[in-house]
Amino acid sequence: FVEHRNAIAARYTIGLRKVLGIRALPDYGGVHSYWNYLAILEDKRISRPSLAQCLQEQYGVEIAWPYDPPCHLQPVFRRVLGSKPGDLPRTEALLHRHIALPMHSVLTAEDAEYVLESLEAALSDSRNS
Repeated sequence: FVEHRNAIAARYTIGLRKVLGIRALPDYGGVHSYWNYLAILEDKRISRPSLAQCLQEQYGVEIAWPYDPPCHLQPVFRRVLGSKPGDLPRTEALLHRHIALPMHSVLTAEDAEYVLESLEAALSDSRNS
């Protein structure tokens, strides 16, 4: 199960090197569970909701951004710690640009390639609009 997810993640990591406007997170080695496969949109002008809509409607690919809002802006921490937007500007900026690519136990290598091709096309469309 974990080996399969690591194989898909490796395919994503290699494939993302060819896609302009997005980058994989650093790989520090070892085995990872890859509950999510995260990548960062490098072009701050790219709208995640627009990208997600394009990928879903045109290619049937779903992406997410599971770590936004960041922990310090979750309701419980805002209430208990009094944290507010702007307290951690680098964290907030980074997490506003992350996306999670599809990752699950029945994802095939072909599915991963399709995700990469779809992402490349959708990003190209967003740069040309």
